[in-house]
Amino acid sequence: MARHPLAAAPRQRPHHARILRVALPLACVAAACVTVPASAEAAQLVVGNDPAGCPSAGYTTIQSAVDAASAGDTIAICPGTYVEGGGAPSSSALTIEKSLTIRGAGAGLVTIEPNPAAGAVIGNASGGQNLTRFDAIGNVVSVDSPAPATAVVNVDISGVTISGGAVRVDSGIAFTNATGSLQDAHVTSIDTRQVGAQSGIAVTAYSDQPAGDFPVLLQGDLIDNYNKGGLYVSSMDFTARAVSGSRVRATLEASRIEGLGRQHDQGQNGAYIGDGAAATISGSTIADNYDTDMSDPSNPGYAASVGLLFWNADLTASSVTASNLQGNGYGLANVDEGGVIRSDALLAQGNWWGSIHGPSPDVAGANTEPPAAGDRTQGAITTAPLLTTPAPAPTVPGSAAATAPTVAITAPSDGGVLTPGAPVPI
Repeated sequence: MARHPLAAAPRQRPHHARILRVALPLACVAAACVTVPASAEAAQLVVGNDPAGCPSAGYTTIQSAVDAASAGDTIAICPGTYVEGGGAPSSSALTIEKSLTIRGAGAGLVTIEPNPAAGAVIGNASGGQNLTRFDAIGNVVSVDSPAPATAVVNVDISGVTISGGAVRVDSGIAFTNATGSLQDAHVTSIDTRQVGAQSGIAVTAYSDQPAGDFPVLLQGDLIDNYNKGGLYVSSMDFTARAVSGSRVRATLEASRIEGLGRQHDQGQNGAYIGDGAAATISGSTIADNYDTDMSDPSNPGYAASVGLLFWNADLTASSVTASNLQGNGYGLANVDEGGVIRSDALLAQGNWWGSIHGPSPDVAGANTEPPAAGDRTQGAITTAPLLTTPAPAPTVPGSAAATAPTVAITAPSDGGVLTPGAPVPI
């Protein structure tokens, strides 16, 4: 296969900031409201760029609210599209270096995008992320701990869309030596124009620290339209070229990671869990990461695209359950740091592989399309028991809401009597 988370002295605030300390609906647009809870300690800052729709807003950009906030505050974002940052290369659109809670009005109502003004490239000046280096620049949203050895930043974000728009970016959101969560969010349009490139990853969780726990939760998210990968989780120290002592742990729940489908010379990975990191994945769908053709005839194209790639991962803290893996070149691969298949098994039980027969066997050296069966696996993986029907599809931003049933009761034509409290057959 291819190589692949008080009391404080009074704080001085800018005179223009409006800080709410009671629960208050901030804006109701198209039946959606942003509400912030009451708190005796933390402040709530409101962001909105439409004075008519969000008159309570004290900030027009998310970055200005982040800069004004203190650790532990909540930032509530009214509906709108927020173009953040100056757009210069080797920058990020939105940088967060303190522990905050950020709540959007909903992924369908709040969009965060980078500024395209300075050439539509904010990626690293040295050529962009390439799976051998990760940092807090070149991203739409960067969550970074400036001094992780003494204080780890925790940021919880929900109800937003994070989009690369028309700008070349390295990642949609990057947790660098930081912890936190992304919930009920949509991450999309992450540098999909670079055929064959290793940049363009929707979500990254990374630490190069010698010790410490760095958990990140992804729940109820839709991740799609990415270039190289949907999720990248790593504990690698790229300077030392060795696994660090940190423990990066990702939890993916009730989410969908969807690749571009059949592509030529673009090996996508739905999720890369590697370099000593771990992940627990449940109730999610990872689909359509598939490369149709690679230049090396001995390395079939589908081998370059993997739904879930566990690359020298910590298998003792990893598992995949109650999920759908379908339409990928490989559904799941378990390999060591050299890309060689591992003999210690990854638990991946109770999943749907796209076929009632489960995953297809891996045929080494076969330069052919996978058979009409389930996604392939590689390496030692415990798959039984299998699901013989797809797992319930996760409800993510953009999912079609189920139509509520309708019931009508009419006078019985047979002269029957309807007794209050008694069940009525329908």
